Amino acid sequence: MNILFAIETSGPGGAEATLLNLAEVMTARGHRCIVAVPTAGWVSAAAENKGLAWAPYTRERNSSRHEAILGLRRLVASRGIQLIHAHLFDAAVYAAVVSAVTRVPTLSTIHGFADLKGGGYTTWAKFAVLRAWAHDVVFVSAALEKQVVQTYPIISPKARIIPNGIPVFPTNDSERKLRYQHSTAFTFGALGNIRPAKGYGVLLDAAAQVCQRYSDVRFLIAGEPDKAGLYESLLKKRTELGLDSRVDFLGHVADSLAFLQRIDCMVSSSLTEGMPLSLIEAMVQGLPIVATRCGGVPELIEHSVHGLLCEPADAEALAAMMGLVRDNPELSTRLGQAAAQRAVNQFSLEAMANRYERLYVAALGKRNGV
Repeated sequence: MNILFAIETSGPGGAEATLLNLAEVMTARGHRCIVAVPTAGWVSAAAENKGLAWAPYTRERNSSRHEAILGLRRLVASRGIQLIHAHLFDAAVYAAVVSAVTRVPTLSTIHGFADLKGGGYTTWAKFAVLRAWAHDVVFVSAALEKQVVQTYPIISPKARIIPNGIPVFPTNDSERKLRYQHSTAFTFGALGNIRPAKGYGVLLDAAAQVCQRYSDVRFLIAGEPDKAGLYESLLKKRTELGLDSRVDFLGHVADSLAFLQRIDCMVSSSLTEGMPLSLIEAMVQGLPIVATRCGGVPELIEHSVHGLLCEPADAEALAAMMGLVRDNPELSTRLGQAAAQRAVNQFSLEAMANRYERLYVAALGKRNGV
C-alpha cells in the first residue's frame, strides 16, 4: 500500500524518530512510504539517510492550517496515497480533514499530553474532527490514553494503545564492561529535547545534591535547545548552583547509541511523558535507570525491578535514587540486565510495526467495504 507518514515538525525528537523507524520497516515490508514534513530539516535529512522518500507540504515553517491541509491534500492526490499515518496532534487534525475530503483513511498517533496545544474549546473541536474522520487514534501508553480520554471523552471510541518500539540491538556483558572504561567519573545522562515537560530544572537541583555528596560524578544532558528562553535559564541556574564543571549540555546528539555508551546511568526527570524512546534505548543497552513515575514510564519500568522510580518534581528523591545507583554496582547490574530483557521482549520496533500494520489493513478494508 502507499502510505503517507505526516508530522507537523521538522526537527529532532522522539515522535519524529518513531515515524522514521516505522516508515523504514514498512518500506522493508514492501509498502511504498513517503515522509511528509512542513519544510526541510532534521526529519527530511534523516529520511534521506534511511533511503526514504520525503516531501514538504508547506512552503514556510509558519504556514497557516489552511495551507497545511491543502499541501497534504496535494500530496495525497499526486502520490496516489492510500493511507495517511499522522503523528502529533495538529498533523493528525490536518490529516483527518484531508481524509474527509479524499476518503483516504487516516490513523493518528498522539505521543504526549503536552503536545495537545491550546486547550478548552479549541482542543475539543480538534478531537471532534478526529472522532469524525480518523479511523483510529493511537496513544503510545495506557496512561496517556487514560489521561486524554478522561479529559476529552469524545475520542474514546477511536482510542487505541500501541507502545513505542525501537530497533533492538542489545549489548552483551563484555560490551557493557567496556563502556565504563572511558572515564574515572561516574556519569549520569539525560536524553531529551529542552522543554518544560522534561523537568530539567528539577534535574539540576538533584544534581547539586549528588555533586555535594560525591566528587567523582558528572552529568551529561543531550537535547535540542528550545527557542523560548528555557535553555538560557537552565544555563544560568547551572552557574548559580556551582555546577558549570560538573554538568554539560551537549545540544542535539545525532547518535543516541554513542551517547548512551558514554554514561553509567540514565536519568529522566520528566514532569509528564508519553512513552519515552530514550528510556527504551537505555533499557536495551542494559543501563540502570532512574526516572520519575509519570505517563507511560511505569509501563516500561517496574520499580526496583527494571529501574528506580520516584515522583515527579521531587529533586531530593531523584538525588537519593541516583545515590543508590552510584553506591551499589550489583544493584545497577541487576536493574540493567532486567531492563534489557524486558525491552528486547516487549518494546521492539517489529512488535510495534506489527500492531500498526494490522490497523492499516483494517482501515483500508473498511474503506473498501471489506
